[in-house]
Amino acid sequence: MKIASILLYLIIMTNPLTGELSIGNEKHLNKLNMNSIIKSLTFTVALLICHNFYGQNGIDFQPKFIETTETTNKINDKQKYTFGYLEVLENRDRPNGNTIKLPIYIFKSRSENPKSDPIVYTVGGPGYTSMRASKYMKYYQYLDDRDFILFEQRGTQYAKPSLDCPEWSKAIYQSNLPNSDTITIDRLFHKVARA
Repeated sequence: MKIASILLYLIIMTNPLTGELSIGNEKHLNKLNMNSIIKSLTFTVALLICHNFYGQNGIDFQPKFIETTETTNKINDKQKYTFGYLEVLENRDRPNGNTIKLPIYIFKSRSENPKSDPIVYTVGGPGYTSMRASKYMKYYQYLDDRDFILFEQRGTQYAKPSLDCPEWSKAIYQSNLPNSDTITIDRLFHKVARA
């Protein structure tokens, strides 16, 4: 915004016929070369356009962690952990747009002096939930010397919103039944994809 203000000021204060730059009531004796002014203005406008399209916009969004006691799975009472949702933008290009919530467990190390770098873990798939692993932390040797962060990817089972598609799951099940022919399976998947 400061660049735009300076640019606007220079445009207003420069006499287009003479190239003189007047500030207040004073006129500078130095005549500015009109070609230099045009080149500078062109560069500045191009810079502003690039900033608006590719730079950060004026609104800063800060993701936030919302702690809660309602977890996705029952955790062993002996295991120390924190559970909550990381609220982030659905679309980073729209800072005023919708947000989504990604569940996260932060399991504390069993060590009195854990290493400073935690393990950050998610399950691939794609589309499979990471949260089921939370039930098995007593078996994870990573916790012997460091914290363990378990997080869910966008759209998976416990993310809010979840992008679960029960129709697709049903079609996969039906396609694996005995006596399913290729044409029927193909029609089934086309029908579900259009729904």
